[in-house]
Amino acid sequence: MDRFGVRNLALIPSWECDIACHHCVFNSSPRTKGRLDLVQALQFIDELIGCSSIEIVTISGGEVFVDHDYVLAVAQHCAKRPVNFRIVTNASFAVSDEAATAQLLPLCDAGLHSICVSWDRFHETFISAERVKTAIRTCRRLGITVEMTCVVSRESRIEDALAALEEEGYELRVVQVKALPIGRGAKKLKPESLFPASYWERGRACRSDFDTIAIVRDGTVYPCCAVGGFTDAIALGRYPNESAAGLLARRRDSFKWSMLAARGPTQLMSCASAEELAAVGADPASHDCVNCHRLFSSGLGATLVDRAKSEVDETAMRLMKLSGVA
Repeated sequence: MDRFGVRNLALIPSWECDIACHHCVFNSSPRTKGRLDLVQALQFIDELIGCSSIEIVTISGGEVFVDHDYVLAVAQHCAKRPVNFRIVTNASFAVSDEAATAQLLPLCDAGLHSICVSWDRFHETFISAERVKTAIRTCRRLGITVEMTCVVSRESRIEDALAALEEEGYELRVVQVKALPIGRGAKKLKPESLFPASYWERGRACRSDFDTIAIVRDGTVYPCCAVGGFTDAIALGRYPNESAAGLLARRRDSFKWSMLAARGPTQLMSCASAEELAAVGADPASHDCVNCHRLFSSGLGATLVDRAKSEVDETAMRLMKLSGVA
């Protein structure tokens, strides 16, 4: 079984989206094509069930309702297995009560557990509050648990989003996520509009994020679902070239991921010079996920992992000599 207690699978079959928000860390857009083979996705779910303590499969993107048949097939598959099924959507499908019902009722019948609607000032550029209200209202009528995620900045406030939803905003569970300078956000968002990282977003171990793994459109599997984790240099590998069990074992046993789980990217940054960190834009005052992304996308992260491992090896050797083993 997995040492880090995998509870969630983030199934991201495509980055294709019907909109292109300025804050999007994944650069999703209508032009982004490619989709994880459905049979491959279902096989990965089954393998993961067999080698982990997975409880929830969450399908997101991109926008998942771009391919409703795919979503329904995954929902029906999960309904026959000991996992819950959850959807993340921008609610663009909810053009009317009738349209929303037509999309959601088959999923409800297939055992859909819950829906998370992503909506805020960034999404509002493309998707009206009326569509979001329709989606929430339809979920409630069908008995589907619904919540909302709001990406916040100094111009995108949660209170504005809730006010726009009027009565559908009441008794709605809402999660705030700070806009980060990653992906399209790095190009489109003004630095002064971003909130600084809180004390608990800096210097963390990644262990809590390791309750989730993610698989994306080309079968690449990532060690978490935090935005910094979707960086090629820390991908675990590619399915089905490697089994789900083998990928989890690599995350459990290999130094790089054990280091991140135990100490996070801040510990790696202690192995770098101030000049090296400045060159890639890493800063102890920044969000851990931003630092992780900048370290590993630049190549510096791999160098720092080697340095950290060398320090650990040297310490172990000194302890062995002191104990008379070596």
